[in-house]
Amino acid sequence: MNNSMQNGNVIAVDKEMLYFTHDNYDGPGWLEEFSKTFAGHFENHHYILDPRIGNGNIHAGKVFAEVSYLFLNCTFNKDITFSFNQSDSSKGILLYNPQNIGAVDELPVENAKRGYMRFLQGMYYADSSGVKTFSFHKGTTIQLLAIFFDCEWFKNNFCKQTDNQFDFAATCSRKGGAFIHQILSHDQRMQLQELFERNGSDVFPVLSEHSKVLSLCDAGLKKVIETASIVEYAKINAEEKEALLRVEKLLLRTFSEPPPTIKELARIVCMSETSFKIKFKRMFGMNVYEYFQHFRLNRAKQLLELKQYSIKEVGYRIGYTNMSHFSRNFKNKFGMLPSAI
Repeated sequence: MNNSMQNGNVIAVDKEMLYFTHDNYDGPGWLEEFSKTFAGHFENHHYILDPRIGNGNIHAGKVFAEVSYLFLNCTFNKDITFSFNQSDSSKGILLYNPQNIGAVDELPVENAKRGYMRFLQGMYYADSSGVKTFSFHKGTTIQLLAIFFDCEWFKNNFCKQTDNQFDFAATCSRKGGAFIHQILSHDQRMQLQELFERNGSDVFPVLSEHSKVLSLCDAGLKKVIETASIVEYAKINAEEKEALLRVEKLLLRTFSEPPPTIKELARIVCMSETSFKIKFKRMFGMNVYEYFQHFRLNRAKQLLELKQYSIKEVGYRIGYTNMSHFSRNFKNKFGMLPSAI
């Protein structure tokens, strides 16, 4: 193995693996050093990987002095490890993963066992205490958004606006610097999808990107504050989280048929019905059928906005046979009748 030091970054390269570590919790700073280390070229502010390394691109931006971000949308030809060293300054990171990634080695997630594990779809948060290491197998498609922010900025601005005394760094330090996992909301998923599937149609692309990044930062930090004090959430271990995500996928697979019963879902995750209902609500913030109804009606709204189906057709598509019942539930959720769209 060949080891070298460049600008404080240790780079280890051998025939099987790439390794890159950085001290700075800053998107543009990270990308600048990465571009000096691995072959590629800049094109429209995106760093395009050299085919010998992989394919795809990485780009970074700074919303303002205290908040920056980093996008990875790429695949590497070798196993690769990214590492953030412990920082002396108090920084926070929100890491958005819009997809389930196969095997990841040594991802420092709270309660995770050492070794290979699933990098679950969701948002992860941590502060700059402790080393953060991510190892991906070659050929893995990596789609990640990292948002870096100054904890003092968060305290002086965000917390004051919400009249909350939440201490981000103190909360994270109690977890030993490990990443703490949160489930993505429907809105967060849609925003991430828009960011990773942009087609260049934005009139003001940088402004649009900054707006979405700030929106995800805002939603993510509010979710952190909301759930950090719920001690029970930590009682859901990594295996249970993955099982509950399987249940969620099954629950939302189709809306044209009645959802599985609580008994059927509990059997899938090998829990008692009582334990399943409690842990589902802790993880997703709603009870099972409330969650089903939330996405069912959001799907109805999406179909109506396409202007391709009648209200009756949409109602049938999401499992309603009584259109009055459908209209009433729709109005209760969105404050308007389906006919208003």
